Amino acid sequence: MILNLLAILAIADFSGTWETTYGDMVLEQICSSVTGWYSYGVMSSIEGTVTDSGKLIFTYDEGDAAGSGWFQLSESGSSFAGQWRADNDQNWSAWDGQRSTGEPSTWVLILEAEWQESMRENEYSFGEMLDTWLGRLENVEIRHRFVHDLA
Repeated sequence: MILNLLAILAIADFSGTWETTYGDMVLEQICSSVTGWYSYGVMSSIEGTVTDSGKLIFTYDEGDAAGSGWFQLSESGSSFAGQWRADNDQNWSAWDGQRSTGEPSTWVLILEAEWQESMRENEYSFGEMLDTWLGRLENVEIRHRFVHDLA
């Protein structure tokens, strides 16, 4: 029982925000299980398990592509080096990362679809109202994006 507890405490911790070869990545780790996302063109998901040797073995999904790989955390825990490959591919590629040093901030993403059917309708943007209202809060960054293609 005590040895199991010590093994859990010694597991490498991949939790946090990372600046990686393939975009920003956020990972959450509970015991040896890791889930997260990264922004490589589209929002992509990643999940895996940390081994006893501290290696994160993962799978990723980018919507139209998926694969697997591994990350090895540095001794300091501030960086990782690893490799990935797409499903059905024999070639491995490097994927490295550094812990983000920027202060964490709270941000809100407002996605707003065009709702007007003709120019006769009054112009109104719920998102602009949210942007103005939430923008008054300290340490909150607002990202307001319009969706122009309803499909």
